Amino acid sequence: MSDFKSLDPELRKSLEAIATFVETISGTAPSQKELALVLGRYFVKKEICDTLMAERVSLLEKEL
Repeated sequence: MSDFKSLDPELRKSLEAIATFVETISGTAPSQKELALVLGRYFVKKEICDTLMAERVSLLEKEL
């Protein structure tokens, strides 16, 4: 399991990008609690996993 005691700068930028997107679309920035709520939902976790797996396969194919 990953150690989340400190955030990698790339992860921080991604979370900030999500917050900015939500604010642009909805007019209000999400709180950290709201982001945690939606990121913990099954559908979002499944989408993240599927995207990561596809990215890993793509990177492996490029190495061949």
